[in-house]
Amino acid sequence: MAIVKDEMGAVVDGATVTVVAEPTVSGSFIAIDKEGETDRYGVVNFSFDDVYKPGQTGVVVVKLKAKQFGKSGEQSVVVEQETTTRVTITIH
Repeated sequence: MAIVKDEMGAVVDGATVTVVAEPTVSGSFIAIDKEGETDRYGVVNFSFDDVYKPGQTGVVVVKLKAKQFGKSGEQSVVVEQETTTRVTITIH
């Protein structure tokens, strides 16, 4: 789950959020390229069920980028299997 806020701490409705994988080991790359839009609470959810299978171990590092009306922000986060990861992105 990603929450997008502005520099004043208010949630941002309608922000576009993209998620791309960042390689963690040289030559190792998981293809993740997703996009979503925040709801009125500034929240957007992404599922990685297509990347992780039940019982699989490991992590993936993703970069989330949020933008709206010329403002943007980004945050990198580690996503672990079978957990919910929460991240807040502040746009400036």
